[in-house]
Amino acid sequence: MKFAIRDDDISYFTDPEYLKKVYKGIWEIVPISFAVIPFIKDERIVPKGYDKSKEYPVGDNKPLVRLIKKKIKEGKSSVML
Repeated sequence: MKFAIRDDDISYFTDPEYLKKVYKGIWEIVPISFAVIPFIKDERIVPKGYDKSKEYPVGDNKPLVRLIKKKIKEGKSSVML
């Protein structure tokens, strides 16, 4: 049997520690595909405590970018836009 896991809506606000926790053990079985939102600038989406007038590029979340790059290099992840 074959299957795929696609995690939608990875963005600046995604906590890389949460991803590690959620996919612990799964990374070793099947690669995870991430649908990434390149930037967020929408006051309806920006969480409380953040400046709702600011733009939030996913690339500014350096720990998240490091984790995803590492998993891509290991063959355990891919990114879709």
